[in-house]
Formats: sequence, structure tokens, C-alpha cells
Amino acid sequence: MPTSTKALTTTVQLGFPAFSGGGRNIAFLACAAEFDPRKPFNIALFFHGFERSLDQQVVAHALAQQVVECRQNYVLVCPRTAVDAATEKNPGKFADQNHFSGFLGELPDHIKTLVRDESLDVTGLADRAGQARLVIANFSAGHRVASTVMSHPLVRHRLAALAFFDSLYQSNAYYQDPGAVLKTGALVGVHRAVYDQIGDDERDNHKELIAKLVGLHVTPSTSIDAVDRLRPGIAVMESVNIDSHWQIVSNGGRLAKVLAKVDVKTDDQGAGVGVG
Repeated sequence: MPTSTKALTTTVQLGFPAFSGGGRNIAFLACAAEFDPRKPFNIALFFHGFERSLDQQVVAHALAQQVVECRQNYVLVCPRTAVDAATEKNPGKFADQNHFSGFLGELPDHIKTLVRDESLDVTGLADRAGQARLVIANFSAGHRVASTVMSHPLVRHRLAALAFFDSLYQSNAYYQDPGAVLKTGALVGVHRAVYDQIGDDERDNHKELIAKLVGLHVTPSTSIDAVDRLRPGIAVMESVNIDSHWQIVSNGGRLAKVLAKVDVKTDDQGAGVGVG
């Protein structure tokens, strides 16, 4: 596992962005300096909220730092998506599975750019990227894109975990059908403790999702720290006592903890089977 404290980062132009124009056809990529693209790796897809630029999102959520801290062979990809409340209501072209497949298909070239290794065989890299487990993480307004993307069949069979941070709405696929996530991966929810007391929609959504999980015979842990590994059929619903909405991802390195607890699939590992 990587032991470096340094990250490699790059911002790339996307051929298959969620939205075109206005500087939105970009994505931020990060990995640990010791990331080895010649070995199996996981891909973390982070879908941000609105109101801040992509650079500001990366800093606020400490994305580069957290992919290093997870100490696993990971690439983190954060494409530019929602930029304001109006845009947030639309997942853009990522709603089209073929277009999203194109986005995933261009990642090997971007990973080669990220690691700055011209000797890297893109064909072999493409094979490993195509087999990589996917971890979807979303913050706030990123819920719309995350919910849409997780519903694509090409994503579902590779989905190792879905983690939402202050980002639960009744329209979300992971709220409506948490069992769909649990069949292949883990479901992790992290929210500020204030939502346990105020905000009818948020409070009730958390309570109702927990009830849905219990109905699936899944008792969610109340802390990511209490879970050894994130495997199919595992759920976490964690309430965090902090004030800032913008610290929910970085506080306590929670995204790093999620990534760390998802094993990288080796050649002799098959996909797990979770809740039926």
C-alpha cells in the first residue's frame, strides 16, 4: 500500500463532460505519489456541490490529501458538474449511460497524464481501469449526479461503496432503493448532527433510510471507525457534531476512511454478493 505523504494531481480537459462550455469540461485527478497503475486499483468518483469553483472544492474537501491518507492504490476523479442551484437539478450528459461510458473510457489517458509516465502501456492500463472497483462519493448538490450514475448498469456491477455527505434526498436512487447499492457494495451516510434535531426533510430522510435498511435486515453502524471493512451489505449512518457544511467531507478524514476500508480487487477476487 502507498506510504507517501505526497500526492500527484492534475486537471484535465474531458472529452465526455457532464456539461459543456463555461469551463465545465474539466476534471481534477489525484493519487498518492506511490500509486502503481501497473497493479489493480480502485477509482473514486467524487461529485461536488455548487457555489464554489472546482479548485475551491478540491481544497475545501482536502481531496488530494485524503486519497493519500487512505493508503490504498486509488485514483480519485472529481469532474466539474453542478455550478449553481439551477444546474444542480440536472445531471447533464452523465444521465446518458453511453456518454458516461465514454467518460470512464477516457480515464486511462488521464491517469497516464497524472502519473507522468510515458512508458505506461495504455492498453493494459485501460484493462485495469475497466475492472477497477468504483467508489462514488458525493457532497451536498452532488447527490443528483451520484444518484443518476449509480443507476447505470455499467456502474452497478462495479460499485464497491457509495458515500453521501450532507446529501440525502427522497429523489435519490440510494434512498429509494438502498438494497441496489448493498448487493455489490456498502452504503455510507455522513451528516451533521444538527440534522438530527432540525430540518424536517433532512431529519426524516435519515430516519426513513435507516428504517429501510433495517427492513433489509441491515443494521447500520453509527460510525465509520466501528467498521472493519466496507463490503457488500454493510451500511453506516454517521452523525457528526460539527457546524460547517463545508467540513463534512474533510472532518476527521472521513472520505479517506471510506476509501481505506474498500479493498482493492486482486485478480483472484470475485465480486461480493450482498443483500438480495
